[in-house]
Amino acid sequence: SRVAAVASGEATHTAAVRMAVAGRVAARWVRAAPAVRAPVLARRSIATTRAALAEEAEEAHANVDGDMLLTFAVPDKALVQKRAIFRVTVPGRAGTFGIQKRSPPMLAELRPGVVDVDFDGKGDSVQYFVPGGFAFTHADNTVDVSAPEAVLLEDIDADLVRSEAEKAKQAKDAAASGSPEEAKAAIASEVYKALGHALGVSV
Repeated sequence: SRVAAVASGEATHTAAVRMAVAGRVAARWVRAAPAVRAPVLARRSIATTRAALAEEAEEAHANVDGDMLLTFAVPDKALVQKRAIFRVTVPGRAGTFGIQKRSPPMLAELRPGVVDVDFDGKGDSVQYFVPGGFAFTHADNTVDVSAPEAVLLEDIDADLVRSEAEKAKQAKDAAASGSPEEAKAAIASEVYKALGHALGVSV
């Protein structure tokens, strides 16, 4: 199911990036790792020249008074492509926070939760549930949000969430203590708990 896929995505992501419970899980995560600008950042971290830094600073200064542009992507498509927005609110690991025009540059890992895209500050908005990911805020008023999966909040079946949460609990109880299976089930439970919170239901 679509909801189960969301939980599976977070299990894969967190197991590989934060827990390293299995090499094969890590390999799957590397192939699916969200990276809207990561290749650029990686190349620059290897060899950054003064000219490149100067050019980037000039571009950022040129757009400092422009609209904030959001790209929100999953591995197979862009859900929002360089669209002007008022604010995007994301579920950071350290807490939920909003990104607006002239927000300082930063990189934040996301936990399971809701990405709320507010296009105009007047009610035109859309909410997606993500199982994790990253948010990149750049100095040129652009924001990249990347997640392994994203589901419109309005499309999520609360009854299915309850059912899948119970399955995850049973899997955790049945798994050997300290095993990769226990870790994955615990992560899935975290996702379903976040889903329940987003939907206002108890799981």
